[in-house]
Amino acid sequence: MKMKTTTSNVKIQRGIPRVRKGVRYILLLCLMLVWGIFFLLSAATALNQRSFPALLATIVLIYFGFILLNVYRALNPVRSPFLTNPTNQLKRLPEEVVFESRDGSMLSGWFFLSQVGPTLILTHGFGGNRSDLLIAASHLLDRGFGVLMYDLRAHGRSPGNISTWGWIEVNDLHGAVDFLQSREEVNPEQIGAMGYSLGGQITIRAAAENEGIRAIIAEDPSPASVDDHVFSSSASLRKLVAYPAIWLGYKLQEAVCGVPAPRGVRESISKISPRPILLIASGMGSATQLSSSYFQCAGEPKDLWQVPEANHGWIAVQRPDEYGEKLCRFFEKHLLAVDLIEYT
Repeated sequence: MKMKTTTSNVKIQRGIPRVRKGVRYILLLCLMLVWGIFFLLSAATALNQRSFPALLATIVLIYFGFILLNVYRALNPVRSPFLTNPTNQLKRLPEEVVFESRDGSMLSGWFFLSQVGPTLILTHGFGGNRSDLLIAASHLLDRGFGVLMYDLRAHGRSPGNISTWGWIEVNDLHGAVDFLQSREEVNPEQIGAMGYSLGGQITIRAAAENEGIRAIIAEDPSPASVDDHVFSSSASLRKLVAYPAIWLGYKLQEAVCGVPAPRGVRESISKISPRPILLIASGMGSATQLSSSYFQCAGEPKDLWQVPEANHGWIAVQRPDEYGEKLCRFFEKHLLAVDLIEYT
Protein backbone atom coordinates (compact mmCIF):
# COMPACT_ATOMS: atom_id res chain seq x y z
CA MET A 1 0.00 0.00 0.00
CA LYS A 2 1.39 3.38 -1.00
CA MET A 3 1.53 5.99 1.74
CA LYS A 4 -0.03 9.39 1.12
CA THR A 5 2.26 12.37 1.48
CA THR A 6 1.00 15.69 2.81
CA THR A 7 2.69 19.02 3.30
CA SER A 8 1.95 21.43 6.13
CA ASN A 9 0.88 24.98 5.32
CA VAL A 10 1.61 26.37 8.80
CA LYS A 11 2.91 29.92 8.62
CA ILE A 12 6.48 30.13 9.87
CA GLN A 13 7.70 32.73 12.36
CA ARG A 14 10.07 35.19 10.75
CA GLY A 15 13.06 36.59 12.57
CA ILE A 16 14.29 33.21 13.84
CA PRO A 17 17.87 32.67 12.61
CA ARG A 18 18.50 29.96 10.02
CA VAL A 19 21.96 28.43 10.27
CA ARG A 20 23.87 27.23 7.22
CA LYS A 21 27.47 26.39 6.47
CA GLY A 22 29.20 29.58 5.41
CA VAL A 23 32.29 31.66 6.00
CA ARG A 24 32.34 30.91 9.73
CA TYR A 25 32.32 27.18 9.02
CA ILE A 26 35.16 27.55 6.50
CA LEU A 27 37.15 29.40 9.15
CA LEU A 28 36.62 26.45 11.50
CA LEU A 29 38.03 24.11 8.86
CA CYS A 30 41.02 26.44 8.41
CA LEU A 31 41.55 26.47 12.16
CA MET A 32 41.53 22.66 12.18
CA LEU A 33 44.06 22.61 9.35
CA VAL A 34 46.37 24.99 11.22
CA TRP A 35 45.96 22.89 14.35
CA GLY A 36 46.95 19.77 12.39
CA ILE A 37 50.12 21.39 11.05
CA PHE A 38 51.24 22.58 14.48
CA PHE A 39 50.40 19.24 16.05
CA LEU A 40 52.51 17.30 13.51
CA LEU A 41 55.45 19.69 13.93
CA SER A 42 55.25 19.58 17.72
CA ALA A 43 54.87 15.80 17.87
CA ALA A 44 57.77 15.28 15.46
CA THR A 45 60.00 17.59 17.53
CA ALA A 46 59.04 15.83 20.76
CA LEU A 47 59.86 12.40 19.29
CA ASN A 48 63.03 13.28 17.43
CA GLN A 49 64.63 15.67 19.92
CA ARG A 50 63.04 14.34 23.13
CA SER A 51 62.21 17.94 23.95
CA PHE A 52 60.09 18.49 27.05
CA PRO A 53 58.68 21.85 25.84
CA ALA A 54 57.70 20.18 22.57
CA LEU A 55 56.07 17.32 24.49
CA LEU A 56 54.15 19.80 26.65
CA ALA A 57 53.05 21.70 23.54
CA THR A 58 51.87 18.43 22.00
CA ILE A 59 49.76 17.63 25.05
CA VAL A 60 48.20 21.12 24.97
CA LEU A 61 47.50 20.73 21.25
CA ILE A 62 45.83 17.36 21.86
CA TYR A 63 43.61 19.04 24.47
CA PHE A 64 42.53 21.73 22.02
CA GLY A 65 42.23 19.15 19.26
CA PHE A 66 39.53 17.31 21.21
CA ILE A 67 37.62 20.58 21.55
CA LEU A 68 37.82 21.23 17.80
CA LEU A 69 36.83 17.65 17.00
CA ASN A 70 33.82 17.76 19.32
CA VAL A 71 32.57 21.02 17.79
CA TYR A 72 33.09 19.69 14.26
CA ARG A 73 31.24 16.49 15.15
CA ALA A 74 28.35 18.42 16.71
CA LEU A 75 27.97 20.44 13.51
CA ASN A 76 28.20 17.42 11.20
CA PRO A 77 26.01 14.49 12.28
CA VAL A 78 26.47 11.32 10.26
CA ARG A 79 23.17 10.47 8.61
CA SER A 80 22.06 7.03 9.79
CA PRO A 81 20.45 5.10 6.94
CA PHE A 82 17.06 3.40 7.01
CA LEU A 83 18.46 -0.12 6.58
CA THR A 84 15.05 -1.73 6.14
CA ASN A 85 11.47 -0.49 5.86
CA PRO A 86 10.88 0.39 9.53
CA THR A 87 7.13 0.65 9.09
CA ASN A 88 7.05 -3.14 8.64
CA GLN A 89 7.64 -3.32 12.41
CA LEU A 90 4.52 -1.29 13.15
CA LYS A 91 0.94 -2.50 12.97
CA ARG A 92 -0.39 0.72 11.50
CA LEU A 93 0.53 2.38 8.22
CA PRO A 94 1.71 5.99 8.60
CA GLU A 95 0.99 9.01 6.50
CA GLU A 96 4.19 10.43 4.99
CA VAL A 97 4.30 14.11 5.91
CA VAL A 98 6.49 17.11 5.25
CA PHE A 99 6.19 20.16 7.47
CA GLU A 100 8.09 23.33 8.31
CA SER A 101 10.21 24.10 11.31
CA ARG A 102 9.56 27.46 12.94
CA ASP A 103 12.44 28.92 10.89
CA GLY A 104 11.20 27.48 7.61
CA SER A 105 13.47 24.41 7.35
CA MET A 106 11.60 21.46 5.83
CA LEU A 107 11.24 18.29 7.91
CA SER A 108 10.21 14.77 6.92
CA GLY A 109 8.14 12.47 9.13
CA TRP A 110 5.49 9.81 9.67
CA PHE A 111 2.11 10.66 11.14
CA PHE A 112 -0.23 8.10 12.73
CA LEU A 113 -3.76 9.20 13.62
CA SER A 114 -4.83 8.69 17.22
CA GLN A 115 -7.49 6.12 18.06
CA VAL A 116 -7.96 7.27 21.66
CA GLY A 117 -7.35 11.04 21.60
CA PRO A 118 -3.76 12.03 22.50
CA THR A 119 -1.03 12.49 19.88
CA LEU A 120 2.66 12.25 20.76
CA ILE A 121 5.73 13.74 19.08
CA LEU A 122 8.87 11.59 19.15
CA THR A 123 12.29 13.24 18.71
CA HIS A 124 15.39 11.11 18.11
CA GLY A 125 18.97 11.61 19.23
CA PHE A 126 22.08 13.04 17.59
CA GLY A 127 23.14 11.26 14.43
CA GLY A 128 19.98 9.14 14.39
CA ASN A 129 16.64 9.31 12.67
CA ARG A 130 12.98 8.69 13.41
CA SER A 131 13.40 4.90 13.16
CA ASP A 132 15.54 4.93 16.34
CA LEU A 133 12.32 5.31 18.33
CA LEU A 134 10.39 2.49 16.67
CA ILE A 135 10.18 0.49 19.90
CA ALA A 136 8.64 3.43 21.75
CA ALA A 137 6.33 4.15 18.82
CA SER A 138 5.23 0.51 18.65
CA HIS A 139 4.18 0.48 22.32
CA LEU A 140 2.32 3.78 21.98
CA LEU A 141 0.57 2.79 18.76
CA ASP A 142 -0.55 -0.52 20.27
CA ARG A 143 -2.37 1.50 22.96
CA GLY A 144 -4.10 3.64 20.34
CA PHE A 145 -2.06 6.85 20.67
CA GLY A 146 -1.42 9.05 17.68
CA VAL A 147 2.28 9.47 16.89
CA LEU A 148 4.33 11.95 14.87
CA MET A 149 7.86 10.69 14.21
CA TYR A 150 10.16 13.02 12.33
CA ASP A 151 13.80 13.60 11.39
CA LEU A 152 15.58 16.64 12.76
CA ARG A 153 17.23 18.89 10.20
CA ALA A 154 20.44 17.41 8.76
CA HIS A 155 19.28 13.98 9.97
CA GLY A 156 17.53 11.09 8.28
CA ARG A 157 15.45 12.24 5.32
CA SER A 158 15.19 15.89 6.38
CA PRO A 159 17.31 18.36 4.38
CA GLY A 160 20.04 20.47 5.92
CA ASN A 161 23.81 20.27 6.13
CA ILE A 162 24.56 21.54 9.63
CA SER A 163 23.43 20.74 13.17
CA THR A 164 23.71 22.99 16.22
CA TRP A 165 23.46 20.50 19.10
CA GLY A 166 19.79 21.28 19.58
CA TRP A 167 20.18 25.06 19.82
CA ILE A 168 18.25 25.84 16.62
CA GLU A 169 16.68 22.37 16.33
CA VAL A 170 14.27 23.30 19.12
CA ASN A 171 12.40 25.10 16.32
CA ASP A 172 11.92 21.72 14.62
CA LEU A 173 9.89 20.49 17.57
CA HIS A 174 7.95 23.75 17.67
CA GLY A 175 7.20 23.15 14.00
CA ALA A 176 5.97 19.65 14.80
CA VAL A 177 3.56 21.10 17.39
CA ASP A 178 2.38 23.68 14.84
CA PHE A 179 1.78 20.90 12.32
CA LEU A 180 -0.34 18.87 14.75
CA GLN A 181 -2.31 21.94 15.81
CA SER A 182 -3.12 22.57 12.14
CA ARG A 183 -4.67 19.11 11.76
CA GLU A 184 -8.40 18.89 12.42
CA GLU A 185 -8.03 15.28 13.60
CA VAL A 186 -5.74 16.29 16.49
CA ASN A 187 -6.98 17.59 19.84
CA PRO A 188 -4.59 20.48 20.67
CA GLU A 189 -5.19 19.88 24.39
CA GLN A 190 -3.83 16.33 24.10
CA ILE A 191 -0.39 16.77 22.54
CA GLY A 192 2.56 15.22 24.34
CA ALA A 193 6.24 14.83 23.46
CA MET A 194 9.01 12.34 24.09
CA GLY A 195 12.67 12.78 23.25
CA TYR A 196 15.77 10.63 23.52
CA SER A 197 19.29 11.98 24.24
CA LEU A 198 19.64 15.15 22.12
CA GLY A 199 15.94 14.80 21.43
CA GLY A 200 15.32 14.79 25.18
CA GLN A 201 17.21 18.05 25.56
CA ILE A 202 15.23 19.57 22.69
CA THR A 203 11.94 18.32 24.12
CA ILE A 204 12.55 19.90 27.54
CA ARG A 205 13.67 23.22 26.08
CA ALA A 206 10.77 23.32 23.62
CA ALA A 207 8.23 22.49 26.35
CA ALA A 208 9.52 25.41 28.44
CA GLU A 209 8.65 27.74 25.54
CA ASN A 210 5.57 26.01 24.13
CA GLU A 211 2.53 25.31 26.30
CA GLY A 212 1.06 23.31 23.44
CA ILE A 213 3.20 20.43 24.74
CA ARG A 214 1.06 19.10 27.60
CA ALA A 215 3.13 16.17 28.90
CA ILE A 216 6.85 15.44 28.51
CA ILE A 217 9.10 12.38 28.65
CA ALA A 218 12.87 12.85 28.28
CA GLU A 219 15.19 9.83 28.13
CA ASP A 220 18.85 10.59 28.92
CA PRO A 221 18.52 14.25 27.89
CA SER A 222 21.84 15.80 26.89
CA PRO A 223 23.11 19.19 28.13
CA ALA A 224 22.62 22.39 26.12
CA SER A 225 24.81 24.89 27.97
CA VAL A 226 27.75 25.11 30.34
CA ASP A 227 25.41 25.41 33.32
CA ASP A 228 23.88 22.00 32.57
CA HIS A 229 27.12 20.10 33.21
CA VAL A 230 27.43 18.56 36.65
CA PHE A 231 30.56 19.36 38.68
CA SER A 232 31.20 19.36 42.40
CA SER A 233 31.52 22.75 44.06
CA SER A 234 35.02 21.90 45.28
CA ALA A 235 38.13 21.95 43.09
CA SER A 236 39.05 18.68 41.40
CA LEU A 237 41.28 17.47 38.57
CA ARG A 238 38.21 16.49 36.52
CA LYS A 239 36.72 19.96 36.89
CA LEU A 240 40.06 21.64 36.17
CA VAL A 241 40.48 19.67 32.93
CA ALA A 242 36.89 19.34 31.71
CA TYR A 243 35.32 22.71 32.50
CA PRO A 244 37.60 24.87 30.28
CA ALA A 245 37.14 22.41 27.40
CA ILE A 246 33.35 22.50 27.76
CA TRP A 247 33.30 26.30 28.02
CA LEU A 248 35.57 26.75 25.00
CA GLY A 249 33.57 24.20 23.01
CA TYR A 250 30.32 26.10 23.51
CA LYS A 251 31.99 29.44 22.73
CA LEU A 252 33.50 28.05 19.54
CA GLN A 253 30.15 26.64 18.48
CA GLU A 254 28.55 30.06 19.12
CA ALA A 255 31.18 31.65 16.88
CA VAL A 256 30.70 29.14 14.07
CA CYS A 257 26.89 29.08 14.19
CA GLY A 258 26.48 32.80 14.71
CA VAL A 259 23.85 32.28 17.41
CA PRO A 260 24.23 32.55 21.19
CA ALA A 261 23.97 29.51 23.44
CA PRO A 262 20.34 29.01 24.49
CA ARG A 263 18.79 28.73 27.91
CA GLY A 264 20.04 25.46 29.38
CA VAL A 265 18.07 22.35 30.30
CA ARG A 266 18.28 22.99 34.05
CA GLU A 267 16.74 26.43 33.68
CA SER A 268 14.22 25.29 31.06
CA ILE A 269 12.90 22.34 33.04
CA SER A 270 12.05 24.60 35.97
CA LYS A 271 9.55 26.42 33.74
CA ILE A 272 7.51 23.36 32.69
CA SER A 273 5.43 22.89 35.86
CA PRO A 274 2.49 22.37 36.35
CA ARG A 275 2.72 20.23 33.21
CA PRO A 276 4.01 16.73 34.08
CA ILE A 277 7.44 15.38 33.15
CA LEU A 278 9.00 11.93 33.35
CA LEU A 279 12.80 11.67 33.22
CA ILE A 280 14.37 8.33 32.27
CA ALA A 281 18.05 7.70 33.05
CA SER A 282 20.27 4.81 32.00
CA GLY A 283 23.55 3.61 33.49
CA MET A 284 25.35 4.91 36.54
CA GLY A 285 27.53 7.62 34.97
CA SER A 286 27.02 11.06 33.50
CA ALA A 287 23.54 10.33 32.10
CA THR A 288 22.24 9.52 35.58
CA GLN A 289 24.00 12.53 37.11
CA LEU A 290 22.54 14.84 34.48
CA SER A 291 19.01 13.44 34.82
CA SER A 292 19.20 13.64 38.62
CA SER A 293 20.36 17.25 38.36
CA TYR A 294 17.52 18.09 35.96
CA PHE A 295 15.04 16.31 38.21
CA GLN A 296 16.02 18.49 41.17
CA CYS A 297 15.33 21.60 39.09
CA ALA A 298 11.94 20.40 37.82
CA GLY A 299 8.67 21.34 39.48
CA GLU A 300 5.82 19.00 40.30
CA PRO A 301 4.39 16.79 38.95
CA LYS A 302 7.59 14.96 38.09
CA ASP A 303 9.01 11.45 38.16
CA LEU A 304 12.42 9.86 37.60
CA TRP A 305 12.93 6.27 36.41
CA GLN A 306 16.50 5.02 36.67
CA VAL A 307 17.75 1.84 34.98
CA PRO A 308 21.36 1.44 36.19
CA GLU A 309 22.15 -1.78 34.30
CA ALA A 310 21.24 -0.36 30.88
CA ASN A 311 23.63 1.49 28.60
CA HIS A 312 22.69 4.68 26.79
CA GLY A 313 19.87 3.91 24.38
CA TRP A 314 19.35 0.32 25.49
CA ILE A 315 16.56 0.58 28.07
CA ALA A 316 13.90 -0.19 25.46
CA VAL A 317 15.81 -3.35 24.49
CA GLN A 318 16.78 -4.58 27.95
CA ARG A 319 13.44 -3.84 29.64
CA PRO A 320 10.96 -3.71 26.73
CA ASP A 321 7.76 -4.50 28.63
CA GLU A 322 8.47 -2.18 31.56
CA TYR A 323 9.67 0.52 29.18
CA GLY A 324 6.50 0.39 27.11
CA GLU A 325 4.30 0.34 30.21
CA LYS A 326 6.07 3.39 31.69
CA LEU A 327 5.55 5.42 28.53
CA CYS A 328 1.94 4.42 27.99
CA ARG A 329 0.80 4.81 31.60
CA PHE A 330 2.41 8.23 31.87
CA PHE A 331 0.64 9.58 28.79
CA GLU A 332 -2.62 7.83 29.65
CA LYS A 333 -2.59 9.38 33.11
CA HIS A 334 -1.77 12.90 32.02
CA LEU A 335 -3.34 13.22 28.56
CA LEU A 336 -6.36 10.94 28.59
CA ALA A 337 -7.41 12.57 31.86
CA VAL A 338 -6.46 16.03 30.62
CA ASP A 339 -9.47 17.63 32.32
CA LEU A 340 -8.00 16.72 35.72
CA ILE A 341 -4.93 18.93 35.17
CA GLU A 342 -5.13 22.69 35.58
CA TYR A 343 -2.75 24.53 33.27
CA THR A 344 -1.74 28.12 33.79
